[in-house]
Amino acid sequence: MDTTYRIVDHGHYVALHAVELDGSGKVVHCSSKPIDFAFDADNGADKLRSELQEALRAAAEAPVIVLADA
Repeated sequence: MDTTYRIVDHGHYVALHAVELDGSGKVVHCSSKPIDFAFDADNGADKLRSELQEALRAAAEAPVIVLADA
């Protein structure tokens, strides 16, 4: 399974969540809480930058998940 990011519409707010996709790209799991970006210091700022860039790309390309649809 692949892990990526999606915008989730909760009705009264939207947030970025981590999601797992099956082999066909269907969302099979969505994190219960919005994602935060924190990494061990050993991973450094470059890891944080790359994850933020990936999250932005994924969220921009994928449809918003409406909570009622999840």
